[in-house]
Amino acid sequence: MTKRLKLFLATILGAMAIACCVAGCSVGEPGRNEILANYNGGQVTYYANGGSFNNNTAIVVRDVYFKEDNVPFFDMTDNAAESYYVMYGGYDFTGWYLPARYESGEHAGEVMYTYTNSEGHTVPAYPKLNEDGTPVTDSREARPLFNIDGSNKDILEKDIRIVPSDTPINSEYIVKAEDKLIVCATWKPALKFVFKLAVDESFTIGGKTYNHGDEITNMAFGKDETATPGQTTTVSFDGYTFVSNYTEEACENYAETYNRADYEGQTEIVVWSKFVKGSWTVIKNNANAIKSMFSGLNSSSNAYYLLEDVDCSSISGFGIIQGVRAKVEGNGHTLSNLKFGAKSLANNASVAPVFGAIYASAEIKNLKLKDITIEVTGKGNLTMYAVCKSIEEGAKLENLTIENVTATVDIPTGNRVENAQNGSTASWIFGGKGTDNDFLAAYSGVTLSGTNSLTIK
Repeated sequence: MTKRLKLFLATILGAMAIACCVAGCSVGEPGRNEILANYNGGQVTYYANGGSFNNNTAIVVRDVYFKEDNVPFFDMTDNAAESYYVMYGGYDFTGWYLPARYESGEHAGEVMYTYTNSEGHTVPAYPKLNEDGTPVTDSREARPLFNIDGSNKDILEKDIRIVPSDTPINSEYIVKAEDKLIVCATWKPALKFVFKLAVDESFTIGGKTYNHGDEITNMAFGKDETATPGQTTTVSFDGYTFVSNYTEEACENYAETYNRADYEGQTEIVVWSKFVKGSWTVIKNNANAIKSMFSGLNSSSNAYYLLEDVDCSSISGFGIIQGVRAKVEGNGHTLSNLKFGAKSLANNASVAPVFGAIYASAEIKNLKLKDITIEVTGKGNLTMYAVCKSIEEGAKLENLTIENVTATVDIPTGNRVENAQNGSTASWIFGGKGTDNDFLAAYSGVTLSGTNSLTIK
């Protein structure tokens, strides 16, 4: 598009907008003839057919004149980065077309206009004419009026749609001095993401009940080649945590990048948004987030929800954990290659690097800890359990698996690990219930597997 055309159209639409403000209408008559005085060539009337121009100008742009020949048709598309464009919420612009015309009957040769009433019925509409055949215009907006057969109701031009023909108009068309074109935008339903609620059971908030499968929001795909549906950040439910978006109802595969070309001819892509009851910190495959989780286990206000297995080999060490009061829902996932340890522990120190003391509020479910390495050095005697040194009644350990623990304790000669005296290693993984076997008998939800070894230097 030429710079002259840009400036010209901007001037016209800007003046029309000013006129609107003065007259209180969509596009006003005052000032238009003066602006267009030097542009008496080809004329184009643009109908957005339900859309709008640049999201703030009139539904119909009339009387855009082209002074000289050999000026191309102004291609107002929603892709024109530096120009005026048309847009229509929920629809994609598909092109500009000449209007269809009646082939026979009383209105043969006339443009086919339609009007959709409040009941959603679309009927033919016709320009309202004076006795001399000239158009009747609205006194306030100075725009043509329309009516439908058998009705005296005046219909404003902004409420009219034009039926498109099969003849497209594009930016290569040259507007001639004698042209009086009427062109109309054509649209198709836009591709959109439809977000459906995925929950274990129905819940009620503010008197409204939400059920699994309810549509909770939607988002236009737009015309980009690819799109990611995001995290439904505009939707929240008190007392529930958003987990992730999934491609299917079973919530097994993340809804990540979509290619628009894969959905040609479709109008919607269903995305399942999973919510879980309670306030949770959701963790995907992120070793640093797992380190933060272990650091926060001692707070009863924390709750962690794992979505994936996590290899923690990139973390040099987790230190030693003092205690667990938090909730962890592992969802059957595995945390592997965990390194715990501490140096120069005081004489008679008592530690359990993985969990420390497990308190009554703790809940650890559906989690596997695999390939755990523990390295502890002390200045004297130690009590050292790998996983926990004590456990309070009420703590919930369900489907917790500990696999492959390799522990090394380095203490001065003559000192000892109090719970593993005289070379006995029957009680060095779980404390609080006697031997490790006693602990496992008391907590049937805990499994010890693999190769586990303690070395005391």
